[in-house]
Amino acid sequence: MNRAVIFDLDGTLLNTIGDLADACNYALQKQGLPVHSDDEYKTYVGWGVKKLIELSLPESKRTDNNLFRKVLADMTSYYSTHWNVKTKPYEGIKELLIKLNRLRLPMAILSNKPQEFTEETVNYFFGDIDFVAVEGGKGEILKPNPLALKPILDKLGGFRGKIFFVGDSKTDIQTAIAGGLIPVGVSWGFREINELQNAGALHIVDTPESLENLLIKGYAGN
Repeated sequence: MNRAVIFDLDGTLLNTIGDLADACNYALQKQGLPVHSDDEYKTYVGWGVKKLIELSLPESKRTDNNLFRKVLADMTSYYSTHWNVKTKPYEGIKELLIKLNRLRLPMAILSNKPQEFTEETVNYFFGDIDFVAVEGGKGEILKPNPLALKPILDKLGGFRGKIFFVGDSKTDIQTAIAGGLIPVGVSWGFREINELQNAGALHIVDTPESLENLLIKGYAGN
């Protein structure tokens, strides 16, 4: 099949918001700071853990580097042992990945979640799925910087077919466009459809079945 696909992880393959919210709220509470709802955190995620912490802090506290470091350390420590309490694949996702594997469609994952958490999460939920690459956040090279795509594109080697990038946020759509890939938004994730449309998504799919049709048949229908 002359197609390949790169998936975002959080909000696209996995609903991780409950565990991320709990970890951030734990760290904020330790410092006597206000906490946030899951829906609020859906607007904070997508740019990496440092940006998540920054946005979770009260605006008046965001320049306090000492406080930032404490919250970041407490959040990552808590998350490292509680990342799979509420997290689970979206309905139909595992079945989709299995089918794409059987069709030998090359698949990869690109997340802004730190590399170690990305690998651990993917191994836990999708350990029986064959991915060309699983790439998480490394240093300052994060989506939407197209350089984040380089390790995956290198592993795809001389692939000359269509490469789709599937995600749930503006960051993902921007990454796809910057990398010359086909930008696909999913409506079941953390962000609103209008964000995906305004960012330039070429396709928006509402179900894994629609995504399957797009990847295999070339159109987003059920």
